[in-house]
Amino acid sequence: MSFASELLSSLDEIRAIPDELGLRPFSVVVRVVTWTQGRPGLAGSLSNYTDTPMLTGGSHRPKVRQVTAKDIIASGGLYHAQDMKVGPLTPSYPSTQQNGEGGGVMYSTIDPQVTGATVEIYYGLSGGNLPGEHVWYDKLSDTTDHALNSTLVLRRSAVQNPGGAP
Repeated sequence: MSFASELLSSLDEIRAIPDELGLRPFSVVVRVVTWTQGRPGLAGSLSNYTDTPMLTGGSHRPKVRQVTAKDIIASGGLYHAQDMKVGPLTPSYPSTQQNGEGGGVMYSTIDPQVTGATVEIYYGLSGGNLPGEHVWYDKLSDTTDHALNSTLVLRRSAVQNPGGAP
């Protein structure tokens, strides 16, 4: 076990403090929409979807904020002013003697891998000053800049109602 992996449970606890204090107004859900036929929205094709909440430390909302001017400049034009950044997210880790349970965010939650079907993946943000139950986003990038965190950058999707869900 490396020094970094031993820090993950403590880091997860520290990252949970703002949510425990009520300072994390946004919730994030990952929606995987599976279509029954060739391509999304094809006439006669039905969709089914599953929503998975993105939580840190098992039950805490992640940090969500708009990208900064510095992020936009550093992206070389990839990011725009209304894009949202989710993270830092602690990578998943197994249970330890200290906490008795694992934690972090599994990469399969951030980027669900589904094979053999026509699938779309959306990220729903709710809370804060966003209108309605969910505002849907597409993933622009996900980065892991070191062993202790990952970050997602999302852009508002043109799709208002992924999978035909209410």
